Amino acid sequence: MGIEAPPIAIAYSLAQRYQLGLNISLPANWAMQVYFSHTKDTNHSTEDSSHNNVSQTAVSAALGWTLPATPASGTAPGIATWTKPANIPYLNLFCDPRAFTCNSPDTLKYLNGIEDLHEYMNLRERGIKADGPLFDLPGGTVKMAVGANLTTYNFLITNTSTAETNPTVNIIKDPRERQVWAFFTQLNIPVFSDQNALPGLRRLEFEASWRHDQYSDVGGTSNAKLAFNWNPFDALTIRGGWGQSFRAPNFGEFSPISNVTWDGWNLGNVYTQNAANLSILCSSGTPRARNRPRTSHGTRSA
Repeated sequence: MGIEAPPIAIAYSLAQRYQLGLNISLPANWAMQVYFSHTKDTNHSTEDSSHNNVSQTAVSAALGWTLPATPASGTAPGIATWTKPANIPYLNLFCDPRAFTCNSPDTLKYLNGIEDLHEYMNLRERGIKADGPLFDLPGGTVKMAVGANLTTYNFLITNTSTAETNPTVNIIKDPRERQVWAFFTQLNIPVFSDQNALPGLRRLEFEASWRHDQYSDVGGTSNAKLAFNWNPFDALTIRGGWGQSFRAPNFGEFSPISNVTWDGWNLGNVYTQNAANLSILCSSGTPRARNRPRTSHGTRSA
């Protein structure tokens, strides 16, 4: 079908961002920053009836099969037993489309399904942080930074597609929202510097930091970090560190729509969220089966 009706996907991406803030001088040589940013991201892709997204059930019907009835499920109505319309010529699979016109344009058009995906992300971040000196040591001034921010995510993905078992069109929407509060602090401690350098200790500085993130949907997490910078002499710097981290699952790992990331070229809806085998002839002529596992929430199949 990829020769007779090459699939064409139309897609676009649009992103915009603005940010504003204030730098404020504080007493005791401290400084503060207050900021706000807003990011919007939109992605859209479509393989509609004019761009040859082949539907598995339409192929079955065009071969002369009688498709069984589909019971009602949720808000989707039931569909009675159906066959292709009488005015649609049968699909011819035993013909070389590189040498002949094998199928009627009406048949090829009948095989087309719909696959339309629209994604929208809206992200707002508000934050405040301050940093400055605390006190002096023989190696220099101990400095500290503290801050907090609030990040709000809004996500919407909409999928419009031809059903796998009947000619109806399904529209699925999956809105998501998340708020993340974060508090953090960092301490920089100079032990050796130009003021008190020793042989093998030209410069030595320690860093300690801590951060807590509170997610509205997956709970909270606290993470620490310890690091150092050591200069035995000017031409050599040795760095080391230890830290904890946490990555919250993204919306693609939650969504039953966006976590389906693998599709077969020219196969359209054949593989959408189904286990299926495709026999492929290798150069040696030995058939090998390629399997696509069933997808599940929170995993990617690609």
